Amino acid sequence: MAKEFVTRRRVAFAETDMAGIVHFANYFRYMEDAEHELWRSTGISVVHRREDGSLLTWPRVHASCNYRKPIRFEDEVEIGVRVSRSGSKALRFRFSFRLAGEEVAEGVLVAVCCLFRDGHLEAVPIPDEVLNRLTPYLEPADATPPDEAGA
Repeated sequence: MAKEFVTRRRVAFAETDMAGIVHFANYFRYMEDAEHELWRSTGISVVHRREDGSLLTWPRVHASCNYRKPIRFEDEVEIGVRVSRSGSKALRFRFSFRLAGEEVAEGVLVAVCCLFRDGHLEAVPIPDEVLNRLTPYLEPADATPPDEAGA
């Protein structure tokens, strides 16, 4: 079983609407921040310069979020991240937003491994080094819920 990467953040006033509830778009920012923290915790970055000068990067091809209960100004939200493969070139990041242990939202980001060189992106297989570093967080291939299989 893959372990979950967990990070926490306190909701800032600027992240809320007039009712003091986190604006829906900020969940996507929270997901990206949690994803970047996961990358850093493994010793690599979401953007990596290779010896040939090209960049290994992860553009998003899918993003979604389901909201169950609001998160409010000054709440401390826990964000859990799990990773699964989506083919040989993509990773699916699944996020669980929790308040006091209760899941209040869930999200998904799918990112494709790409080389950026000479102004062009090219999808490439995920390098073994990346997979090896993410191994503790990688879910088994059959763990992806059916409703996300095409995402």
